[in-house]
Amino acid sequence: SEELRTQHIAELKTLRAYYQLQLFDLFHTPPISTSNYKEVGNASPKENFRFIEESLKEALPALPKAPCKQYEGRLTQGAAATLLMRLYFNASWYIDEPMWRETRAVCEQLLQGAYGTYALATDWTQIWNVGNGDCSALIWSYPQSKQFTYAEFYYLNFMHYTAPEQFGCGTDLPDGYNGCHLTPSYDPAGHPYQTALGCPFEYASGWHGGMGRTTALLCGSGGALFLCAHRG
Repeated sequence: SEELRTQHIAELKTLRAYYQLQLFDLFHTPPISTSNYKEVGNASPKENFRFIEESLKEALPALPKAPCKQYEGRLTQGAAATLLMRLYFNASWYIDEPMWRETRAVCEQLLQGAYGTYALATDWTQIWNVGNGDCSALIWSYPQSKQFTYAEFYYLNFMHYTAPEQFGCGTDLPDGYNGCHLTPSYDPAGHPYQTALGCPFEYASGWHGGMGRTTALLCGSGGALFLCAHRG
């Protein structure tokens, strides 16, 4: 039908905007190509910014609203709005034009349900457990199970080896490879863990050592661990 065709085109435009945003974020002046038959040169930051913004705004009304179980893994209005918010949030870096009001406006529209029904999860495991398809905090996700991509990058290389047990998957999933994890500094009772790394998250968050405001991530591959802290 014409309605379905319009929706599919909107999904493709949003996906194209997503990949262009990834390139823009990494390289700042990537080419903007809308044809397979024409070679183009690099585009300026403002050209990239406007192209992504216009693509998302144009596509957004034709996308479905969440929650839409039949659209699991596909682009919705909430996903497009979140990409637009991300673009505005980084505008001062991308094009040297702060767009905080625009960022706030999109966030408020998301919170007010303009692009679908979303709400914060009451428990963090709701985002990650085996029944997370019904989690209202997820804006854009894709299905992953033993029958669908479970052995791919996002599961095996990132999840903890006890993930199947912790998230109620039983024996349906294999153990993860201990990929990227945030190591907690405190146990559930609020007592600090006595680890050889010495509470790395607490340290990197600026509570010890005068590091200032940071974002920390622990990355492990096999037996190797790395602490990556960005001073903010």
